[in-house]
Amino acid sequence: MAISEKELTPKHTHHELCAYTILGVGASLIPYAEHNQSPRNTYQAAMAKQAPGVYTLNYNDRTDTRAHLLHYPQKPLVRTKPLDVLGYNQRPAGQNFIVAVLSSNGYNMEDAIIFNKSAVERGLGHSSFFRIYKAECKQYLGGAKDRLVIPEPGIRGYHGAEAYRLLEEDGLVAAEAAVKGGDILIGKTSPPRFMEEYRGLELRGPQLRDTSVGVRPTEIGVVDSVFITKDIEGSQLVKTKVRS
Repeated sequence: MAISEKELTPKHTHHELCAYTILGVGASLIPYAEHNQSPRNTYQAAMAKQAPGVYTLNYNDRTDTRAHLLHYPQKPLVRTKPLDVLGYNQRPAGQNFIVAVLSSNGYNMEDAIIFNKSAVERGLGHSSFFRIYKAECKQYLGGAKDRLVIPEPGIRGYHGAEAYRLLEEDGLVAAEAAVKGGDILIGKTSPPRFMEEYRGLELRGPQLRDTSVGVRPTEIGVVDSVFITKDIEGSQLVKTKVRS
């Protein structure tokens, strides 16, 4: 492998397009990487992949399982040539923080950080987190199938009236509804799963199960959008995107 044309000999089989391509995308964004210890460049290359930004322009129409979106991404103050070649400068990730490294009454000991409150209030580090909750209505043998409804009290697995308060007649929550942990986003009932549950149906009637989908216990947010479609097998599929 020859790095430059000057090094080429009959024994070489390959030639690098450019020297900095050896580093890869993440490490090539580090200014003056040759002045750092090699482990530090490795750490930075890993952290660069985690930097939030605007990962796609059609994020409103996508149903990614999880996604972070930085509200105010900024171009880096110091950049490398690969950064321009890759187009990273046109769609940056991260922000330029002004940092002071000093001791401050012991409040920043170890890995603690003191933030300027007004900077945070003006948008420093502000981002949105999206999570998708989905439910599928399957068809079972014998004609039984899942249904999108508001489950009735007494059904197995009923979560209580408070959990279903945001659901509309179709069993789905409306867009821009504020939700918190435990709130049901997709009301759904399913037929019995096991043969034992079918015994006595003539006496008691069908014993449906509440298989509704709710917000995770520790999360809060706002319903961003609701997608209603079908999967490859033709079953109804609902995806609810929650923004926090």
